[in-house]
Amino acid sequence: MEISEAKRFVRLREWSAMIQACKASGKTVKAWCEENGIGKKTYYYRLRRVRIAALQDPEKVGEVFPAAGITPPAPAFAKLSFGRADESAGISDMSAPANLALTVRMGPAMIDIMGGANPETIAATLRVLREIC
Repeated sequence: MEISEAKRFVRLREWSAMIQACKASGKTVKAWCEENGIGKKTYYYRLRRVRIAALQDPEKVGEVFPAAGITPPAPAFAKLSFGRADESAGISDMSAPANLALTVRMGPAMIDIMGGANPETIAATLRVLREIC
C-alpha cells in the first residue's frame, strides 16, 4: 500500500466514523454539524466520498468503514396488505419491465431489481441505500 493510498484509507475511516456519530446522535445533520464545528457542505462532501468508496470496493466496506460499535438491525420481514391490487404500489403492470423481480423503497429512494441481478451487487446497493435513508 502506497502512502497516498494509506492516507486515503485513514481519511475515509475518519469520515465514516464522523458520519456514524452524526447518525447515532439522533440530531439533524445541521444541528450536529453546528455542535461539532463542521460545515454542512463539508459533511455532505465527506458523505459522498465515503459512499463512492463503498461502491467502488464493496468487499472492503467492513475494513474501511467500521461499524464503530453499531450493530445493524437484523433483517426482518413484514406482512404488507393492500386495499385493491391496482392500488398496491402505484405501479401498473403495463409500466413494469417484464424482467422486474423486485422494487425496494426506503424513504425517498426506490430501486428496481431485475431478475438475474448479481447478488453481490444487490447486497452492496442495499447497504449503501440503508446508509443514505
